[in-house]
Parts: sequence; C-alpha cells; structure tokens
Amino acid sequence: MQTHMDQAHRLCTEYPATWSAWSAGKIDRSHTRVIVDAGAAIRDPEARAAYERDVLDYAVKTTPGRVRPYAQQVADKHHPRTMQERHDEALPTRRVWVEDLDDGLSMLGIIGPSTEIHGAYDRATQQAKALKGHDLRNRREAAERAATDEQVDGTENDSTCTWFDDRTRDQMRVDIILDTLLTAAPSVDPTEDGLGSIKAVVQVTIPATTLAGTTTGGAELNGKCAIDPATVRTLTGTATGFDRVFLHPVTGAVLTVDRYTPTPPSSGSCWREMCAARSPDADTPTPNPNRHPRPSEATPGAALHVTGGPGRPTTRGARRTTPPRRGRGARREVRVRR
Repeated sequence: MQTHMDQAHRLCTEYPATWSAWSAGKIDRSHTRVIVDAGAAIRDPEARAAYERDVLDYAVKTTPGRVRPYAQQVADKHHPRTMQERHDEALPTRRVWVEDLDDGLSMLGIIGPSTEIHGAYDRATQQAKALKGHDLRNRREAAERAATDEQVDGTENDSTCTWFDDRTRDQMRVDIILDTLLTAAPSVDPTEDGLGSIKAVVQVTIPATTLAGTTTGGAELNGKCAIDPATVRTLTGTATGFDRVFLHPVTGAVLTVDRYTPTPPSSGSCWREMCAARSPDADTPTPNPNRHPRPSEATPGAALHVTGGPGRPTTRGARRTTPPRRGRGARREVRVRR
C-alpha cells in the first residue's frame, strides 16, 4: 500500500501531464507505471518535463510493452550522467548466487553485463534449436523407415526402441548451460595450472535403506537441501570411497566413523546395475562383493557419505595415501545414514 501511495504521489506531483492523460482515458495505468519508473532517475524538473512530453506523445499511440524500451532510451538521453558512467559504476556489483527451492531443485542467478548475459542465453537457445532440429530429423527418418518396412512385408514396424528427445527448449537450455559450466574451460585463463582442471565437488548424504532401495527419502546435499535419491545412487555407484557413519539405533548419537575403499573387482561384475566393472576373463555375470558392499548387509546404523561431481572420482579423506591429480575429475564421497 505504501508503494502504491508513493507512486500516486510522484505521478500527481512530478508527471501532471501523464496524470491528466490517464484521467482523460488516453492511456491506462500500465502506461503511467512505465513512464514513472523509467524517469525515476531524472531529478531536474525541466529535464523531467521534456522526458514526459516525448514519452507521452508515443505512449498514446501504442501499448505499455512497446513504451518501456522507448521510455528507457529517452530517460538515458535526459539523465544527468552518461550511460557509460553509470555502467562503470554498476559493473562491480555483478555477482552469482544460489537459491534452494523445493523438491530437490535450486536456482542459479547471475547479474552481469547485458551483452554477455544475452549472448550466453542466445547461444544456449541456438544449441537447443540445433538439438531439436536433429531430433525432428531422427523422428522423420524413423517414420519413413517404418512406412517402408510396412509396405515391404505388410506388417506394422515397431519403432518404439528408437530414442527421441522429448525435452522442451527451456529444459535443453538448462542442461546445456549446466553441462558447459561443469565441463568447459574459460577462454581467458591466466593461472599456471589451468582453470579447466578444476572440477565441481558436492557432498551428499543418503541413508543405507534408501541406497538399497527399500526406502525413498533422506537423501540431501549436505547443509543445503534435499535431493532425489536416483542422483545420489548414481554418485555412489561411481565413488571410490565411502565414509561410513554408525549411529545409535535409539539416541541417534554417532558411535564411530570409518573409511571404506572398495577393492578392484577380481572376477565377475558388480551387484550395482550402474556399475559395469567386469573381469576380462569373466564368462558369466557373477556378482562381485568386493566392488561395492550391499548396504542391506552392512552393520545396523551404518551410513555412507558421498562427495561427488562430474568426471572421474578420486578418494578423499584421512585414509587417502596419494593426493588426487589435478584435472582427473571431481572428488566423491558417500555417507549413508540408517
């Protein structure tokens, strides 16, 4: 209410011609809001009056959406300071922040130069369009193959095995931007070791029962927010070490913490569906308990703590005997709570 009263006061005292045009029905409230907001930085009465006359003549002919960019241009012309001076002063305020949302989602916000921000958005849009075009070609070719096969043998061809990209353009943009941020190297790199060798690192906690698939909750990004168990299971399946936390079944107090490092498989394949490690001489898919221990077979109260990210994992913790080599991937640990 206070904001509306302030806008009304400024409209009546600083923009009388706009107020009169609104009263006469020549423009609507949206026009007045655009004119007042765009001219907020103009303090000189004569400059403000000239700005109002110019924008008002245009506002009576078009919609508020078209008035906004025009009003901003006119306001820049009448502003006491140049655009370059104001840009140089505002540039140091650029920043990046993260806001955690519900259901395992978070928002990454960036404030930066308009040219670079719009350029990055346009590049992600073009890449998404290219992916969509490729998917449409695949769909068209699959349909043509199905029609040809049906004409040849008279039977309907089952093309359900063909994979198509059902993501929307917004979803593609998000995936492309995140993949670029996590894997690409900056074009300007004054460091000696290389910024491209720095990999993302995250820490996640998952209960042993959730990791085993008997429950569906409890996974979290440590100290941040809840995340989906499927993502944590993927990180766990590629982690080279687990921090196991044993809790008291009644009080929940931490009894002990140890480090578990799976040994390389000697034969067969891992019990995890996501782990394709097999011995070269294994003829049959024999489960290998040394690769990853089954959480259901662990001591009651055992927990796994995973630190992970894209790329090859390296062991992290007190029992690490050799430091990870730079550029070999992100570090992953797993903590499972029960």
